[in-house]
Parts: sequence; C-alpha cells; structure tokens
Amino acid sequence: MKHHGRGSIKGLSVSEISDEVEAESGLLQVDQRTLVQRTNVVAAVTVVILSILRWAIGPAVYLPVGGIAIILLCFCNGIYLARGGSPIVGARLIILAVSLDFIYGTFFSGGFAGPIVLLVPVVPALAFLLSGSRAGWIAAVVMVFSLFLLLALHFFEVVPRNPLPDGVLVIGRFIALSSSGLLVIWVIWAFAANAAVLGQRNKLLANTDHLTGLPNRRFSENFLNQEILRARRSEENLSLIIADVDHFKRYNDVNGHQAGDVCLQRVADAIRLATRRPADIVGRLGGEEFIAVLPNTDSEGAQSIAECMRQALLDQRIPCQPGKPEFVSMTLGVTTFRGKEIESSSGMLRLADQALYQGKEQGRNAVVVHLPLSQSQA
Repeated sequence: MKHHGRGSIKGLSVSEISDEVEAESGLLQVDQRTLVQRTNVVAAVTVVILSILRWAIGPAVYLPVGGIAIILLCFCNGIYLARGGSPIVGARLIILAVSLDFIYGTFFSGGFAGPIVLLVPVVPALAFLLSGSRAGWIAAVVMVFSLFLLLALHFFEVVPRNPLPDGVLVIGRFIALSSSGLLVIWVIWAFAANAAVLGQRNKLLANTDHLTGLPNRRFSENFLNQEILRARRSEENLSLIIADVDHFKRYNDVNGHQAGDVCLQRVADAIRLATRRPADIVGRLGGEEFIAVLPNTDSEGAQSIAECMRQALLDQRIPCQPGKPEFVSMTLGVTTFRGKEIESSSGMLRLADQALYQGKEQGRNAVVVHLPLSQSQA
C-alpha cells in the first residue's frame, strides 16, 4: 500500500469543527466581556485626550465637565466589569455615557461648528457592536432625531458659539474625526471577522454529519469525484470501501435509538482510527452505512485497511443486546480502480456495494473485494 501525504478533512467532533474553523480563519475571537472592557478603555482614553486638549489650550475658565463625567463613569464601569459585572449592563452604561456626553458637549461646543458632533456616529456603531442590531437601530434613530433637533436649534440661534479659537477647533475636529473613523472601522472589522468565522463554520458544518462528526454523504461523494479526476491525471490507483453495520435495525429495536446513536459514534471512531493517512477520508453515507475513499491505494492495501476497520469495531466489544455474548460487527465491500479505468463515481460505488452485499450473503462480519473486470482477468 502506497502512502502519500495530501491534506483532507478527517472526522471531527462538533467542538473540534468549531476550533478548526476559528484556527483556520486567523481572526481574533473575543467574548462579549472582553469586547466591552476594551471598548470602555478606548472610550475613556479618547475622551481624556480631547478633554486635556480643550482644557490645556482653551480659555482658562473652560472646564470639560462632560469629559470628566464620562471618564469617571468609564472608570467605575471598568471596576464593575473587572469584578464580574454583567457585560450587557456595562455595554449599556458605555452607550448611555457617550450619548449624554455628546448631547452635552455638542450643545456647548458650537453644535455643528464644534468637534464633538463628529463623534455622534460612534453611538449607533457601539450599540450595534455591544448590544445587537435592535439597540443599534434604536441608537441610529435617536442619532438622526438628535441631529435634526440640533439643526433646528442652530436656525433659532439657541446653540452658543464654541469658545475655542479657529486653530484649536481644527485640531479638535481632526482628533474627533480620526477617533470616530477608527472606531467605526474597528466595528466594521469586528462584524466582518465574526461573519467570516460564521460563514466558514456553516460551510464546514454543512459538510459534516452531526451525529458522528464525519464528513457527510455530499462531501464524501464530492471528494470521491475530485480524487477520480486526480487519479485519471496521475494514472494512480483509487480504492473505495463501503461499510455497513450488521443487523443494525435489530440493534435499534432491542436497545433503543439513543443506544443506536452511541453505537454509530463508536463505529465512526473505529473506522476513523483505521485510516491514518491525511489523504484518506472516511464519511457517513447515511443510516448505518459508511464510506472510505483511499487515494493512491492498491487493492491489497485497501483490503488491509478494511480488515483493520472490521477488527477495530470488534475490539470495541459493543454487545448486540444485554446479557448476550455477540458483539456488533460490520461487513465491508472494497473495490480498486486504476486511474484511466474509472468511468464514474457511480460505477465505483456500485461495484463496492456489490462486494458489500456479497459479504452480507456470505454471513456478514467480512471483507469482500470486488475488482473491475479488467483487473480480475489480469
């Protein structure tokens, strides 16, 4: 039997599937608490920078009351989160603090002429990121309404002029716009990262049998078709094994469907352990039937692997029914084709299936090899 290392999907548990997806994605996954804590720090640092700037280079009598209030609230919120407080409450406190500070700061810093108004889009962005789509849409509606209200106040000249000189206002707008842009970019990145991870997880789960963690029928047949094309190009052997658990309906009737599910999981473990090469895959065709696709494997090697599968299941010593000495077994049909002899995947499946039923007729718990006519005559 020839062994060539070529990557393929092996049988995985549901948790292993999730871990593999996140590892392959290369995206940093953080829980909600960590996300809220980081956002709390970013908000506090941004407000500190803006408050120091406006206090240091503004009029001597100007005191950034709103900035001081939000800094204190973020500090208290950080302590609350560090002591195990609810991240949902922490997120709402951040959104509330930022919203109130923007309302206060915008009104007393010249409205649309001041720098704080440039940070207003941060509120719905934070709401979407920290509290979900419903909170985000509510925050977006409130934001639009507040901007219309501010515009009306401007027309009626209710909003006072910003006390800072033009040069300082330009610097303030630069800082506010940069902070707003970076935070919105961060929110978009977080959503894109989560969407990518979910997309890959869904794709992998769609190709995986939920009960056993093995590739499902669709993936297994697609993989077989790909290996057929590869075998034709390289003129290598391609082997196929179909395994069927003996008397499984009787096992289900006697032991119950829950025990039947556990039995199939143990069968999957036995089959998985018998294929050690990265190039091979084992999958579940459905019910109690399993499939193994063995690239670049001759008939002797495929028969040896099938025998290892049969023996591995017997070694599990799964009782057919309580108090009886018989153990669960399976019958396996094997076929091997040379690359250019393969006409279709259905032909390989049919030949392996014929070998399987031949084994059933011979008494089950057996491995039967059925070669193409050209090879059997050689």
